[in-house]
Amino acid sequence: MLRTTCNKLPLTSLLLYRAQFSGADYEQYTHTAYELHRAEVAAILTAYREALVQLAAPCAAVKDYPPHVLSNLTYFHLQYEMEDTTDGFHFMCESCSQLQSLKITCFRPVGFLAAVGENPAALPRLPYLKTWTFEGLNTAQRDGLIIFVESKKRLRCFDYSDDCSSNAQTIVPLLSALRSLPTLRVMGIDVAIGNEGVFRTFIDHIPRHVTALRLSIEYRGGDAHQPDTLLSGLVSSSHL
Repeated sequence: MLRTTCNKLPLTSLLLYRAQFSGADYEQYTHTAYELHRAEVAAILTAYREALVQLAAPCAAVKDYPPHVLSNLTYFHLQYEMEDTTDGFHFMCESCSQLQSLKITCFRPVGFLAAVGENPAALPRLPYLKTWTFEGLNTAQRDGLIIFVESKKRLRCFDYSDDCSSNAQTIVPLLSALRSLPTLRVMGIDVAIGNEGVFRTFIDHIPRHVTALRLSIEYRGGDAHQPDTLLSGLVSSSHL
């Protein structure tokens, strides 16, 4: 039914999201749901390979996507509920040369960061990148992301969210890389702050050429000055 109906539509965008489900077997349920519809999804992607430019789908399916479909995409949103361990991201990096917007949503983006760390020149036209994870990155993953990001000279929007799992010291090298991107105008960062001195260092490294800034701050210090006071310099300079 899914395949028959879609053949009648001028499909340019396909957004596949997992149904909400709660219970101890959640992860197994979502995996089974994709397996049940795997053939239909592949048929749709193949049928509309010339027209499809926007795709949102589970990351677990990335290695199932035909390369001729990926090569036309301008928008790609990949979602995981748990840890991303797929090796399909190397395939994506090689195929998505036209990509204009990439969103990665998962518990821990291991596969994606490994792929871009090994191939930092991938996705050369990318102006929009958003990663949303529940955990901070380890040193190797963070270094891979930094190398990848600093090579994206067309990047206009970068948003990194990890539920404030990363402290300011680990975020500063990423901010330094972002300062080197002349076209960056929109930035979002999650950060945990331990004291006023560290927070001032963090603020000093925020790129001053951005025109829109999202900050999610978890303040863990006991200093008298709170983050809203220390942000006053950014506000008066029209950076926030």
